[in-house]
Amino acid sequence: MIIHRLPDTLDDLLLEASPPRSPGLHLSTIIRSILQSMEPKKYADGPVNPLYTDPGFTFERVLEIAWASRHAGMFRPGEFEKDGIACSPDYIDLSGPDPVLIESKMTEMSMINCECQERTCGLTHLTDSKFRKWLWQIAAYLHVMGMTKARLHALWMRGDYKKVR
Repeated sequence: MIIHRLPDTLDDLLLEASPPRSPGLHLSTIIRSILQSMEPKKYADGPVNPLYTDPGFTFERVLEIAWASRHAGMFRPGEFEKDGIACSPDYIDLSGPDPVLIESKMTEMSMINCECQERTCGLTHLTDSKFRKWLWQIAAYLHVMGMTKARLHALWMRGDYKKVR
C-alpha cells in the first residue's frame, strides 16, 4: 500500500476554497471591526483562522454543486461593489417570481436561542444577538443588489450542544 499525504489546507487542494476576492475594503471587514468594538474579547484582532473558515467555504462549495444540479435558476453571482465596499453574496435564486438572495452558514455556535420571531409582515428574524453579524451581512447584500428577499441556510455543527456535554 502506498500512502500519499494530502495538503493541509483547502487552498492547496484542487477544490477552490472560496471565490477569489478583489483587493480593497470588504463588507466582512467592516462587520468584524464593528463587532470588535462591541465585544473585544470575543472578536480579537488578528488574522482569521483558516481552521474555522475553510470548512465553511467547503460547505458553500458543496451546496453550490448540489444546487447547480437541481436548481437551474441558482448561481454564485460574484462580487458586487457599492460606495467602495465589496460584497460577496453566496448565491442568487432566480427561479421564482422575485430574485432571492441565498446565504449559507456553517457554524459551531449553539442553536440555543435560535428562535425565529414572526413579524406582522409575515417574515421571521433571528432574535438572539449572536446572529446579528449574519443579519447585518444579509441586509447589506440586499441593499447593494436592490433586492428585498433572502433565505438563510445554516448548518449547525453541534446542534444545541445538549449531546456534547
